[in-house]
Amino acid sequence: MFSRLKERLGRKFVVSLLALAAMGVALWYFFPKGSSGLAHRFVPGQRLVFDVEYLTISTSNFMGLTDEDIAGVMNRQSQATRIHTNVAAEVVATVVEVTKDGAVVAMALRKPSITIVSEGELALDMGRVVETELALPFFVQLDARGRIVNVRFAQDVQSITQSFAKSLLGSIQVVLPTDVAEETWQTREEDPNGTFLASYTRKSPLAGAVIELEKRRMSYVPKVAKKKLRTFEADTIVNPTGQIAVEFDAIDGAVKSLIADETTTVVADGQVVARSESKLKLRLIGREKLETPEQKSLRANLKAAATAQLLSTPGDRSKADAAMYKQELGDDTLDSLMKTLAKIQADSESGADDTKLYLKFKALLHLRPDAALHIGKELAVLKTKGPAFPMLCGALSSVGNDHAQSALQAAIAARPDDWEALMELIPAISMVEAPTQATEQTLRDLVQKALDPQIRSTAHLSLGIVARALADTDPARSNRILLETLKNIGGAAAPDARRQNLLVLGNIGANEALPVITKHLTDEDAPVRAAAAIALRWLESDDIDGLLVKALTNDTNEGVRQEVVNALGYRPMTAFTFAAHKTALAKDASAHVRKSLLRNVAQAHRGFSEARVILADVAQNDSSEDVREVGARLLLELGQ
Repeated sequence: MFSRLKERLGRKFVVSLLALAAMGVALWYFFPKGSSGLAHRFVPGQRLVFDVEYLTISTSNFMGLTDEDIAGVMNRQSQATRIHTNVAAEVVATVVEVTKDGAVVAMALRKPSITIVSEGELALDMGRVVETELALPFFVQLDARGRIVNVRFAQDVQSITQSFAKSLLGSIQVVLPTDVAEETWQTREEDPNGTFLASYTRKSPLAGAVIELEKRRMSYVPKVAKKKLRTFEADTIVNPTGQIAVEFDAIDGAVKSLIADETTTVVADGQVVARSESKLKLRLIGREKLETPEQKSLRANLKAAATAQLLSTPGDRSKADAAMYKQELGDDTLDSLMKTLAKIQADSESGADDTKLYLKFKALLHLRPDAALHIGKELAVLKTKGPAFPMLCGALSSVGNDHAQSALQAAIAARPDDWEALMELIPAISMVEAPTQATEQTLRDLVQKALDPQIRSTAHLSLGIVARALADTDPARSNRILLETLKNIGGAAAPDARRQNLLVLGNIGANEALPVITKHLTDEDAPVRAAAAIALRWLESDDIDGLLVKALTNDTNEGVRQEVVNALGYRPMTAFTFAAHKTALAKDASAHVRKSLLRNVAQAHRGFSEARVILADVAQNDSSEDVREVGARLLLELGQ
C-alpha cells in the first residue's frame, strides 16, 4: 500500500502537497533587528520553537474537477483524487550561519503527529516516513528580508517529503519591506507552483511592540509552455485566494503568531484540475539555548546536505519510481516475461488484456536497462503480426533511455527494408523523450537509403518529431533539422514534396516556420493546403487561430477544412474559435467536417457551457443521420 500511495501522491499537482506546510514557518522570524522594529533578527545559534496545527484538503484530477469533486461528494467513477492531511507538531528553527546577505536556518520537526488519508485510505506508512525524515534537519538560505533563496535536504530524503517541506516554505514565508516606512509592499516569491506575486499590508503602527501584517498571494508568473510530442500543452493558471495574518514581535524580531486560511486552484485549458484548501495556526512557544556540540553537528549536516534547490524545482522521483517499478515487476524476470509474451502471442485472437504485461516490461527496462539488448534482438526477428511486436516497441519507446534507443536502432538496422516492422519501429524510436545522436542518424540513414518510399517518408516525418523533442534540451540539433526542412521546401517544385516538408515542419512545431506555412495555405494544390493547415497545430503565434478560422470559412476543399478542424482540436479552445465551430456546424456542407467539429466542441465542454446545448441541437436537427448519431453519443458521454 505504501508504494501505491506514494505513486498517487507523487504524481499529482504539487498544489496537493501543501499538506504538512507548517513545519517550516519559523525560519524567517529571528533576524537582524533594525531601528524600526520591523526587521528579522539573525542571531547565530538562536533557536525558536513553534507550535503548529495544520489541516489541508486537496483534490486533483487531470481530466478536470466537477463541483461534486471539490465539495467532496465523490462519484465512484470519478478519477479525482482526494487527500486529507492533519499535522500537529513543534517546529524547531535554528540559525546556523549568518552572512552579509541573510542567514542559513536549520529546520526540524519535534513531537510530530502526521495523518495522511488518500482516497479514504489511511496512509500510516507514508505519514511515518514523512515524520521520520522531517525530524532530520533541512537547511534554508534566506536573504535579509526573509525571502527564501534555496533549500537543502539530507542526501536520502524522499521526494514526497521534500515536496511537503517546499510547499510549506513557499506558502508561509514572510518578506519584509525594503523601506520600513511602507504600509504596503509587493514581493516576488517562490513555491512549488512557480513564482508568484505577494502583497503585504501593515495593519498597525510601527511604534507598537507587536506589529500586525497581512499577506496575500496575488498571482503566479505564467510558465513557458513546454513542447509536447503528441499534443499542444494547455495553458495552466494557478489562482491563489485567502490570506495570512501575522503578528510580528518588534522587540525580538520574530513572528509571534501566524494564522493562514488559503485556497489554491489550478486551471488547465479552462477547467479546474486541482484545488487545495488549507488552514494553519502557528504560535511561538519558547526559545532554547543551543549547546556547542549541537552547533557543530548542524554545521556538519549542512556540509553533508544535498545540492541546493529552488522551491520551484521538481523533486527527484528516482527512488520513489524505483520502488514503484519493483512492486510492478514483482518476482518476474526477463525470461518469465518473455515466456508469458510467447503465450499471449500464440493466442493472440483471445482478446486478453495485456496491459499488465506491458507495464511489467516497462518496469524491467527501468530496473535492468541491459535487458533492452535482448529485447532488441527479439525485435530483429519477431513476427510483426500479433501483440508481441508492438508491445515490445512501445515499452522501449516509453522508457526511452540510451539502452532502449540502442535496442530500437539495432532492430531497425536488422530490418532496413521491412515496412511491416518499420511502421512500428520508426514511430517508436522517434517518440522517445531525449533522442540520442545515434537515434537521429538512424532516421537520417533511412531517409537517404531506404528503397521503400513509405519508409523514407515516415523516417523524414519522424525527424520532425525528434527536432521537437530536442527544442529545449539541444536547440542546435533541433534547429539544424528545421533549417534543412525550410531549405527543402524552398526548392520543392512538386506538390508532393511541398506537402511532405510541410508535414515535417508541423511535427517540428517551430514558430520560425510560420511565414512558410502561411504562404502554403493558399497553394493551388489542395493536399498542400491541408498539410499547411495541420502544420499550424502546435505553433504559438497569436495569428494561428485567425489563419485556421479563415481557412475553415473560405476553403472550398473538404479535405482542407477537415485538417483545419483537426489542427484546432490540438489547440486550446478560445471564445473566438468556439464561435467559429458553432458557425461551421450550421454552414459546412461536409458531414465528415461537422462530425470533427462536434468532437472539438465536446472536448471543450468544461470551458463553454453552451457546448451541451450545441450537441443536443445537432443530435436532434442535423441533416445527416451519422452526424446526429455522433452528437447524441458525445452528449451521452458527457452526461456519464
